[in-house]
Amino acid sequence: MSILLFLRLPIVGNMDSGTESHTQQTRAGGEWLISLGAHLRTCRRGGNGSCSAVGYRRAGTAAEGCRILRWLFVTFVAAVLAGWQLAPASTPTPEPGVRLVWVGVEDAERFVLVDLDAREVIEGYNTPSGPHNVTVAEDGTAAGTLYRGTELAIVRDGELTFVELGDTPHDVKATGDLFVVANEMAERLDLVTLDGEHITSIPLRGQPHDTAIAPDGMTAWVTLNHTGELAIVDLDAHEVVDYVPTGQSPHNILFGPDGRFWVTDWRGLVHAFSAEGELLETMPVGKEAHHLAFTPEGGEVWVTDHHTREAIVIDTATYEVLARLGIPGSPHHVNFTPDGELAAVADHTNGTLVVFDVATREKVATIEVGPGPHGVWAVSADAARKS
Repeated sequence: MSILLFLRLPIVGNMDSGTESHTQQTRAGGEWLISLGAHLRTCRRGGNGSCSAVGYRRAGTAAEGCRILRWLFVTFVAAVLAGWQLAPASTPTPEPGVRLVWVGVEDAERFVLVDLDAREVIEGYNTPSGPHNVTVAEDGTAAGTLYRGTELAIVRDGELTFVELGDTPHDVKATGDLFVVANEMAERLDLVTLDGEHITSIPLRGQPHDTAIAPDGMTAWVTLNHTGELAIVDLDAHEVVDYVPTGQSPHNILFGPDGRFWVTDWRGLVHAFSAEGELLETMPVGKEAHHLAFTPEGGEVWVTDHHTREAIVIDTATYEVLARLGIPGSPHHVNFTPDGELAAVADHTNGTLVVFDVATREKVATIEVGPGPHGVWAVSADAARKS
């Protein structure tokens, strides 16, 4: 305690300025040390017999006071010398982490932001019902559908708001200044601004499950339950352009960086389509292919499978399965950090994010987020720097 006290004394007197350099602090410490030494010599010569000049008058004799002062002097000298030898000229301020992901934690009824580098939840917001699918706009505004309720939850500039949509909003994607919400039981898409204004609804002829935004940013492709179809929706004109039959049971859908879009199938298949909707390849990869995500450069697509408890890595050029990564419980969504180095998988059963090194495909962390995580979406590097 005495060491820390003395190390701080020369600095405290100048804290108000907020500009004192390490060199100035050291010089002040040296001057204070010289002054203390002078008073100590006075004690040794007899002086005034009390050592009161440096403010250390204590009960007892003058000799006791000087012994105390000598002990403090030695302690201070050791501390200062250690500081001069070990302290750097300046201490760099660590950069804030940018590898952040939003997670919809259904059973906890929470919407949380996780720092993958710190391996902890750094923000959390309570919601009336559990967030299901989640997304993040380019400016960092996050949104989650309350699938067990009727609302869209939006976190913007640290403020949580709710947009009443009715029925059962299931999926949400961001494009420009809009959130596109697949409202399942209402059989429509709802368009909501990033600040929470419900603009319009676009009717569909089936129940929308998941949605992908095409590279043009103004067209949404939507999987429809029980029909085997994909709906193509013009978000500017607010109307359906076409319905594309797949002959399959489409579930999740996402465009890759090269413009092809991929669809998971309730029966464990994965389909790759051209940007125009032509079926290019069908891959039997598991029992129930669930959700998917592309590495930033698009060379791999990772697909989660409930029943096999795996994240399945597929080469997007050859359609070959490269690896099967075991998940302890039930994997739901998967997403990649913007630098492409980490993949985060929601383990719904165990209430965790399972984090993998993408290059080595090794598990590097398990982060507790709360019971029942489902949707996972990484924050872009630019948005992370703004937050």
